[in-house]
Amino acid sequence: GIMSSDCGNGPRNEDHKLFGFDQAVEDDTDRRLRASPEPRPFTSCRIAALATMKMMQHALAGVETGVKRGSKPLEIMGLLLGKVDEQCIIVTDCFALPVEGTESRVVADDETVVKHMVDLSEQLQRTRDERFIGWYHSHPFDVEAYSHCFLSGTDVSTQWSWQSTLTPKWIAIVIDPLRSLAKQRPELGVFQCYPPAYKPHEDLCPDGTMSTDRNAVQIRWGKLYSRYYELRVENFLSTTGNNVLNILSRKHLWMKVLSSSSIMDPENRQRLPSRISVVNTKLDFADDVRRGVSGSDQPSTDRKVSQELANASEVASELAFEHCHGHCSQIMKALLFNQVGNPRQQLFN
Repeated sequence: GIMSSDCGNGPRNEDHKLFGFDQAVEDDTDRRLRASPEPRPFTSCRIAALATMKMMQHALAGVETGVKRGSKPLEIMGLLLGKVDEQCIIVTDCFALPVEGTESRVVADDETVVKHMVDLSEQLQRTRDERFIGWYHSHPFDVEAYSHCFLSGTDVSTQWSWQSTLTPKWIAIVIDPLRSLAKQRPELGVFQCYPPAYKPHEDLCPDGTMSTDRNAVQIRWGKLYSRYYELRVENFLSTTGNNVLNILSRKHLWMKVLSSSSIMDPENRQRLPSRISVVNTKLDFADDVRRGVSGSDQPSTDRKVSQELANASEVASELAFEHCHGHCSQIMKALLFNQVGNPRQQLFN
């Protein structure tokens, strides 16, 4: 899911190297993509905290503009500036486009918008080493039990048009501004399209999970869910930026720790059965691999089974750690607050 991309865990403190630019790396990536095209050439995306903040502000401005007009929140759109590092896309900045849309369509095909894009590109070529590497837009839909970060039919068409004609490094970021407000954390997803000739497993979701419930998958990921995939997301800060953030949040961080609990969040509790089901599905898939290819190359089969078991173990370990951490947090709060003025009170009712 989106928060498996973990924008909500806060930006990572990084060296300034992520803000630098190496043309040789760009050239090597271009040669690799031309020599052996892959259906999923990139696995992750790292976004500068400043770029995330600018995208969120732009998306929320679209919500406010639509509400002030007495209509629905407006979709917004912008371009992403960045570079690559092996199988990772690095977004260093973003720029808003003068585009407004409805909840069914936001496309930059107006002549004024195209001219704006060309002028902006020319200006940046004189001042920045990075190049445009993708686009972002918002899905300001009513808050549901699931995120609205997905690619619609129009989004898939737009993304593949740019990805196939401009560069295979092109990505699409979708922002859910209303859910971000409700959850008090950035809710966004990063996506790329599969080549038209590539056919992923029919049960494979964009986030890498497997599901046989077509209706539920289409509700979450759209009707063209099999045409695109999601990249893992992390935010990053410069050392200076991280120091400033620590100073600003130092006085209030303890309140956030004590007032929040991930395992008590209604959405997380609702998702728990499906997350356990994912582990079970991965184990079943490993068993199917073991039994279904018994007559083929045994070392190859063993490697496939080991890989599937490793995937299941990773997901199960992450889930177990999350719940151990959450329950420890609840116990600490109970010890801290439930005993005040009443030492005989039971720890839990």
